[in-house]
Amino acid sequence: MSDTLNTLELVPQWWRFRAYQGDAFDFEIVLSVGGQPADVTGWTWAAEIDTGGGTRMAWTCTPTPTGVQLYLRGSETLLLPSRRWSDFDVTGRDPAAGEGRTVLRGAIISVTRVTPPLREAVLA
Repeated sequence: MSDTLNTLELVPQWWRFRAYQGDAFDFEIVLSVGGQPADVTGWTWAAEIDTGGGTRMAWTCTPTPTGVQLYLRGSETLLLPSRRWSDFDVTGRDPAAGEGRTVLRGAIISVTRVTPPLREAVLA
């Protein structure tokens, strides 16, 4: 008998993130079942940010054997509303179950950077 998906453990199940406009942003979700790494090989992942006004932005999702890595390019963080929380969620679909499951809800805020981005020095 295999473990049911109802025992997936993800703590916390709701996160808040702060991103700098123009900087890439990424994080990884690692799932566990009964305290052991979950096997989510073959799952399909999707994640979107609701930026308000009916506009949605997709995260780039890269599956891992125990979860998923999420990524936003610097050009995408520039599009996030400045100083306003935008909700997002992450959904995985087990091909054996045939339906998706939300594994994380969260919010992300984009703030302007204080220090200018570092550039490669130009030698004279």
